[in-house]
Amino acid sequence: EIGVENCDYIAQEADSKRWQHIVDASSSQNQKMELHVPCRDSLDHLMSQCNGWDTPKKFDCLDPNVERQIDKCALNINSGFRFREDLATNPNIELKCFDPMNSPAKYRDYMGTILQKKRVENDYFHRETNEYRHPDFECIWSAGGEYQFRTRQVLRKKFEYYQFCHECMGSENELPLFGNNV
Repeated sequence: EIGVENCDYIAQEADSKRWQHIVDASSSQNQKMELHVPCRDSLDHLMSQCNGWDTPKKFDCLDPNVERQIDKCALNINSGFRFREDLATNPNIELKCFDPMNSPAKYRDYMGTILQKKRVENDYFHRETNEYRHPDFECIWSAGGEYQFRTRQVLRKKFEYYQFCHECMGSENELPLFGNNV
């Protein structure tokens, strides 16, 4: 027993193997799981990762080796730590995607149409996890469309997560909240 059998909703930012474990434990009861994968704009997410280090990293758009700059910033996204494409092949898992940045309230409202109301409700309280970013000083936004396109291509080739989000956003698997250009 893992303690989530009667849960309608589990919010957990953890190793992707944890989801496989939960599904495997529930499959004997013929329970299917719908996983909602937050898909941010890939460049915005990359810049957030640059900012997320104890000492923020500076992404250098003058370096012709885009992959080196990506590797410098990437946090917990490689090696399937948070996302693994093979979760999509599990018959007891259905992957859905959504853009978490436009408005957390839209996701909360969407889930409010599906989940049971809690006996005691609390107001949503946003908790910052990174230091404030200064996008005006991030070269990626002024580097031009070709550079941004190439950076997105490298991200999709290098990380399953970005490829999944690119294919999912705008498809029938995107939750009906809003769109994005991952």
